[in-house]
Amino acid sequence: AADGLDFRGLLYIGLMMTAEGPKVLEYNCRFGDPETQAVLPLLDGDLLELLNAAAHGDLSGRTLPWSGAAITVVMASQGYPVKPLIGKQITGLDVDALVFHAGTRRDGDAWITTGGRVLGVTGLGDTHAEARTRAYAAVEKIDFEGRQYRRDIGANVSRPELAGDADSPKNAGTAGLPPRQVGDADSPKNAGTAGLPPRQVGDADNPKNAGTAGLPPRQEQTR
Repeated sequence: AADGLDFRGLLYIGLMMTAEGPKVLEYNCRFGDPETQAVLPLLDGDLLELLNAAAHGDLSGRTLPWSGAAITVVMASQGYPVKPLIGKQITGLDVDALVFHAGTRRDGDAWITTGGRVLGVTGLGDTHAEARTRAYAAVEKIDFEGRQYRRDIGANVSRPELAGDADSPKNAGTAGLPPRQVGDADSPKNAGTAGLPPRQVGDADNPKNAGTAGLPPRQEQTR
């Protein structure tokens, strides 16, 4: 505005809840990925109408109606983000959740992995606990060789003041999900360690932005 320019469009701000309060990780003039997978399913309104109003610079007096809660868990390939394992068949996609495809392709009647971040699995519910249970129930049914995913997504959403305290037993996940772990629950070699950073900032395809021990960046999304 100071330069005589106006901004019309989408402004996405990535936040992380910490013990010191919310922190800004990044901002972009686009929808966030995988933030959008947890946000838009809760919108009780016409997205096209809102985008059109924004394009015409007329959002005054408008409110965004939201309902429910959502938790999105990203399923990634082994080796991501440096050298992901690809070409593996995905099974179990018929689940009670929203499944957003990323690094996938069709091969006849089958789905095959083609990249590092493979799927975003979003559970919906009236509460975050319900949404989290549905998200992880779906993730456990979806299978492909080398799958990995964080198991602490949304564990602290009801107690944001505890976020980041990996050593507190109160931060353990629900339904038997241990906090801050990566990978297939059935594979010990994929287990994470306490204190892994919950998200990484930047280009997911850039190796310098990789998380610890192959931890897929930017995965925890709740609203």
